[in-house]
This record gives sequence, C-alpha cells and structure tokens, in this order.
Amino acid sequence: MAGSTSATVALLSILDMLARFVLGFAVFCHTLPPRDGRRRRVAVVLALAAAALVVALVPPYAGSGRGQIGIDLTSVHLDGRVAAAELALFSALLLAGVAGVRYLFEASTWTALFCCSAGYAVQNLASGATELAWILARGSVLSAGVARVQPFGAYRLLTWAFTLCAYLVTYRIVARRITAHGLALVSDRSMVVMMAVTILAIIGFDLVIKGLCDDGISLGAAVALRLVHGLVCVFVVWMEYELLVNRALDAENAASQRLLAERQRQYERGRRNMDALNRRVHDIRHAVMRTLRDAGSNVDRATSAQLMREIDVYDSAVRSGNEALDTALSEKRLLCLSKDIDLSVVADGHALDGVAPADAYALVGAALDAAIDAADAMPQGRRTISVVVRRAMGAASVHAECYCANAHPRPHATPALRALAEKYDGTATMLVRDGRLHVNIMLPEREA
Repeated sequence: MAGSTSATVALLSILDMLARFVLGFAVFCHTLPPRDGRRRRVAVVLALAAAALVVALVPPYAGSGRGQIGIDLTSVHLDGRVAAAELALFSALLLAGVAGVRYLFEASTWTALFCCSAGYAVQNLASGATELAWILARGSVLSAGVARVQPFGAYRLLTWAFTLCAYLVTYRIVARRITAHGLALVSDRSMVVMMAVTILAIIGFDLVIKGLCDDGISLGAAVALRLVHGLVCVFVVWMEYELLVNRALDAENAASQRLLAERQRQYERGRRNMDALNRRVHDIRHAVMRTLRDAGSNVDRATSAQLMREIDVYDSAVRSGNEALDTALSEKRLLCLSKDIDLSVVADGHALDGVAPADAYALVGAALDAAIDAADAMPQGRRTISVVVRRAMGAASVHAECYCANAHPRPHATPALRALAEKYDGTATMLVRDGRLHVNIMLPEREA
C-alpha cells in the first residue's frame, strides 16, 4: 500500500512538472502553424503520460528523495547519483520537447530549439523564484527542500502562481512580438550553444543550488545563488530573443536591399529606354519635317499635319521638374496609348524632391498600374485616367482617378504601395466611390 501511494505521489509530481514545462514551450511556439492530424496531439499526450509513469516507477528515480521526482518525505538530501540522474532526466525532457514541437508544428529544428530552451528557461526562472520566496518567508533553506516533495499544498500553489506570472510577463514582453514568420527565420547554429547553456547553466546550476540548500547552507548564500540563477535564466531568454530579432532584421535588411537594388535597376532601365525613345522620336520628327519641306507642294497639307500630330503623340516626354517622376509618367503614358486609354497629367515634380528617385518611380508607377488595370476594363468613352502630383497642406500628394467597375478586384492599396508610402511616414489608399477608382498617396514634405 505504501509503495502504491508513493508511486501515485511521484506520478502526480511528475505530471505537475510536465504540465508546467509544456505550458512554457507553448508560450513561444503558439504562433507556429500546426501540422494536420488530431492523432499527432493524442500521440504526444500519451507519450508524456507514459514517460511520467516510467519515471515514477523505475529506479533510481522512485524513492530517491528528490523534490520533483522523489517520494521519500523523510529525506531531501541530494547525492551525486540522483543529481546526475535528474540532470539526464531534465535534459532528455528538454530534447523530447524539441522533438515534440517539430512533430506537432511546421517548425525547423532551430525553431524548436529556440521555443523549448526559452520556455524551459522561463519555467526555471519561475521555479527558482518560488523557492527564493519560500525560504525567505520561512527563514530556512531546508524548508524548501521538504516542501518540494509535496504534490499539493501551499508550495505547489505558490509554484503555479509564479509560473503563470512569469509566462504572462514573458508573453506580453517577448512572445507576442514574435510572429510565425519571425520564428521561421531562426536558422542560427548558435541555438545549439544556447541549448547547452540551458542544460548546464540553468538545469545544472538549479540542481547544485537545491543540493546545497538540502545540505543546509546559509540563508544569505541561498538567496545570492537564487538571484544569480534568475539572472542566468533572464540572460538566456534575452540572448535568444536578440539572436532571433537580429536574424529577422538581417533578413529584412537583405530583402530591402534587394528590393531597392531592383527598383534602382528598373528606374535606370526605364530612364534609358525613355531617353532613347525620345531621341528617336525627335530624330524622326526632324527627318519627316525635312522630307515634307523637300517635297514642297507635292504633299497634301492635311496628310502632313496628321503625320506630325501622330509623331507628337508618341513624343512621350513629360517635363515635371523631377526626372524619376517624368520617367514613370512617360512610361505609363505609352502603356495607356497601347491600351487606348487617355492619360492626362498635371504634375509638380518638385513635390517629390524629398523622395529617392527609385522610390518616386516605383510609387507613381504602382499607383498608375492600379488605375490602368481599372480603366482597361471600361468601355470606350470611359477609358480615361487623370493624375495630379502637387504640394498640399505641407505634404506631397499623388492622386490618380479613373472610371471603375464597382467590382474592382483591388479596392485597397497593394502591400507594395503601402510599404513605399510608409517608408516616408506617409499613407496610401485606394477606394471605389461613385463608379470611380481613387488612388491617394500622401507623403509628409521633406527636403531633398
């Protein structure tokens, strides 16, 4: 009967410990996309229950006298054999958590290492804070050793109170700022080092402190050791978060640099193409004028006038005072000609002097692309676009407007358009009102 009771007590203690560990892992991996299949979750739950049962019944853990896994309430002494067994147990539990996260979620090994080691560090921080509060309240380091072996009671309630508080604070300060995309970027091999630090500096140090307290060290020494242990836990979480943030920033910066380089190439290519086209049209105009002049009265005046008007139409150069804006408007003007869309422009290019040329080119181009998409679906007589670029109320304003069907597929600004506007602390909106599409971009005015 006593053996059965002891095994039950040990099993409850281990299940309590597992619940706190799993909750700690969940704090960090809750944003990860889960893998399909309820069987996976059931399998993990059964595996945890089986592991708890094995640990509770199989020596050297059963009857070892330790707080988390022991059942001998008369002894709380930690010897080397039990300490090594517990270090191996908790390390195995941590690695099993990594495998469980990978099994349940769409996560890389590095992501799973981050979630489990950070969650374990927070759980250990809460556990250490519980023991520190307990020995300060009781005035004895031995009181914590005895309380740890009780599966129920004030110590266990205090443990859960500190655990939930630690998880809540960690979630609000750290975990909720980490997106699934951010976790997917974890690919730093230093996570292996952080896992080793978690095992040795957090698990190992915690066991050393418990062993010293069980041997009866002074209250001051126990408090100092617990404070150092807490700082180590905080350092591990902070360090891993910094690694994650820095990796995300590096990836975002690399993507931004590639995008900026691509915009610059597009702008330079467009500018060269428009320059070449305008030179060619200019040469054609002069050649036609010489031909008409040489032909004299042999050419019908109406025909020659019509020919010159056609050439003027394809002389697409726009002169707004901003080279990037001119390039974008000239390109889109040619596109509108090919689609039989009438484009009218009123532009003060100096309004965009504070915007980088490649960004101004991409910004106006994206706005006009949306308008051209809408106008291209309209019947003749409604295939018109008007563009106004000007200064307004201390801001640079870009407004494009055209007729549009009510079922326009893109009523909101595209992510690229919004991102470009937000880069300059501005806004970009697209809306359909009274059968017309309105694209509005507002940028706080800056000096060039």
